[in-house]
Amino acid sequence: MLKHLSVVLLVVSVVLLAGCQPITIEEANAQVCADLEKFDAALGAVRALTPESTVEEAEEAFDLASDAWDDVANSAYELRDAKVDNLDQAYEDLDDSIRGLEEGDSIQDATTAIQTQMEVVDAAYDEFYNVQCGE
Repeated sequence: MLKHLSVVLLVVSVVLLAGCQPITIEEANAQVCADLEKFDAALGAVRALTPESTVEEAEEAFDLASDAWDDVANSAYELRDAKVDNLDQAYEDLDDSIRGLEEGDSIQDATTAIQTQMEVVDAAYDEFYNVQCGE
């Protein structure tokens, strides 16, 4: 019995960890686009409703569209999270490069590394800002 419980706990742990793996911005963006296409297809059922359609047909069409919209909303949140993770990592890398300076070093010694990291932070910031605040 204890062995069986251990196996179940191991399987559950692996599944939970697999679900927590971060996705790339490209993967998240592709998922948003795929979900938007599914949403548009689901809206086709709503567009196809006619005065002769039944209430049941209308409810089914709206249920399909609602489920598809939920998928769009979820994937959009994942995209936003991926972009904030990207910005967070870029800022952490910048922080590491600045804090990695030795006390006797001058800023001039690290200017190239800091400028390179700032370009990465700026790009991640712009990408995140455009999603959150518009272009």
